[in-house]
Amino acid sequence: MISKRYTLRTSSNLYSGIVEHLKNNHNFCDLYYRDNYKCMKNKLSLIVDIIRDIYFTFKVAGKINNADTVIGFSYMGLALLIFTKMRIINVRKKYWYGLFLHSQIAIDLLGYLLKIFDDGKTIFVVFSKYEITLYSKHLKLPKDRFRYVPLPYYPPNPEAKTEFTNNYKPKYQSYYFSGGYSNRDYIALINVFREVKENLIIACSHLNTEIENIKISDNISILYDVKTYNFIELLMGSKACILPMKSNTGAAGQMVVADSMYLKKVIIASNTDIIKEYVDDGITGILLGNIMQDLPTVLKDITIYPKKFQQMGERAYKSLLNRYSKEMVYEEVTKLVGSQDEVITMIS
Repeated sequence: MISKRYTLRTSSNLYSGIVEHLKNNHNFCDLYYRDNYKCMKNKLSLIVDIIRDIYFTFKVAGKINNADTVIGFSYMGLALLIFTKMRIINVRKKYWYGLFLHSQIAIDLLGYLLKIFDDGKTIFVVFSKYEITLYSKHLKLPKDRFRYVPLPYYPPNPEAKTEFTNNYKPKYQSYYFSGGYSNRDYIALINVFREVKENLIIACSHLNTEIENIKISDNISILYDVKTYNFIELLMGSKACILPMKSNTGAAGQMVVADSMYLKKVIIASNTDIIKEYVDDGITGILLGNIMQDLPTVLKDITIYPKKFQQMGERAYKSLLNRYSKEMVYEEVTKLVGSQDEVITMIS
């Protein structure tokens, strides 16, 4: 007897490597309703997507009902909770894969929803060990309701590089780089570079409205909505990557950190709990307690001791491959869901 095992996701390009692993090795059937998904969205678009996820889950409820295992990626996990509580679906094992909350407001909102819809059995898969402590405390859930599976790192495909447009050619021959959207403290970073003789390129989103009208000096360039491989090329050409974070939440710029480590770039970042899981301070990167106070000294040190920081980037590269390779992550996914043989034994 072959049991039913399903993955639910918004789009075919979300978590594609993990889903292919589940399909090929653990007999999962993949259900989704669109072919392309943009991760950076404003709040209204995000709410619309969540409603669509819930509607799609309702449409496939008959198919997934009485399944052995269902994995809901991102907000499909919320839809699973809702329809389980409403007794529309009954599943032996359910996972909300990729519980990822950007702010305290999002944590508080989910805490309210869980009071209504939590079934006491769904397992939440998070991408850092710190998030287990953070969410367990604020959502008032026991820690055994959470599982840590790191984000797999997929190196950039060199054949997919794009040419820079005139707008995206680096303005400077020598520069520091910062990029990404969520939880970034770009105002503090800009204030530092107003006072130093170094160049800075920021590649952010049009959603970073806090710097939309900010006055910048000639050594600072801000680019919006840069294509992925232009982003990578800007990072590749930089002296180092700087990630200033506003707060110690689930949004910590992990993928930018990983790209920097893979490219052997020194990562200079705020000392948050998630970034500490990637970066060993002074060994594979530099962690800052206070951007305004500490960063100018680090910039001077990079100029004075370039070989020291080159070696730091090389150690970062090795550390990334040892901790976050896709093969290692897929092993953790296998441990999470169990083998098909185990499932058949349990239901036969």
